[in-house]
Amino acid sequence: MKHSVLEVDPKRYGRLLARKLPAVIRTEEENQRLTAELEQLERRSGELTPEEREYSELLTVLIEAFEDANSTMPSKDRRPAAGYAASWKSMVCASATCSTCLVPAA
Repeated sequence: MKHSVLEVDPKRYGRLLARKLPAVIRTEEENQRLTAELEQLERRSGELTPEEREYSELLTVLIEAFEDANSTMPSKDRRPAAGYAASWKSMVCASATCSTCLVPAA
């Protein structure tokens, strides 16, 4: 189920993915690198293209998956990248409130 109302251009998004080559995060170093990249995108949040917003959502999923799999905290206490997910999803969610997005849509 897709919550995005963005109109992502498949060719532009494909070129962005080809440049960035996102993949499953396997090391803490990769996690730190992608977290820094996501933070850079967050600083430009008002200027992002739809393709960059989609990419930021993908980074959020990858980071959360790595951190969930590698955390020693009980799962109910884990949500290290939730702030990123909430901030990005709130910009693109189609519903007034969304349990996936964690916050009301902008």
